[in-house]
Amino acid sequence: ENQHTMGSVLVPSLQRSDSMEKLFDDEASNDAEPSALQPDKSMDVSAYTDALGWRSQMTSVFEMDKSAGVCVRLVAGPEWSALSTLVILANAVTIGIETQWQTQYHLESALYQEGNGKEPTKFNEELFTVLEFIFLAWMLLEVSLNMYVQRKAFFFGKEQSWNIFDVTVIVLSIGMQF
Repeated sequence: ENQHTMGSVLVPSLQRSDSMEKLFDDEASNDAEPSALQPDKSMDVSAYTDALGWRSQMTSVFEMDKSAGVCVRLVAGPEWSALSTLVILANAVTIGIETQWQTQYHLESALYQEGNGKEPTKFNEELFTVLEFIFLAWMLLEVSLNMYVQRKAFFFGKEQSWNIFDVTVIVLSIGMQF
């Protein structure tokens, strides 16, 4: 029977699949006498994912048509995602450092003007301006290539929210430069 009664509520019973039974039967037989030749099933993630039925549900996010062009393969691949993530993190760190140095400079300036502190240490604002343009150029390149690869799906696909967010950030960034 597939259901049990708990009070007045009918609860479905959990049944292990055949592969799960095999996994636990194998583990039970391995407990009796472990062998150096047999793999350690407790560490075999693949066996657990198979037993739970996850293997059939998992597909690669980066699967694509083998006949796709170089640009499509590049932008849809894991390397592009990793590079984009690294650039985003570098941008965030740069913004954090710039904010820290600007805040420190303005605080020291205010204290110095009141006669309560030393002369503020200058920092190179031009460096951060150049870095902002570099990150903005990267964002434009990334969004342009994603738009080319995704075509209509850029605005109507499952990633549309992120794409619209990216475009909004770029438009605001360009607006802040003027």
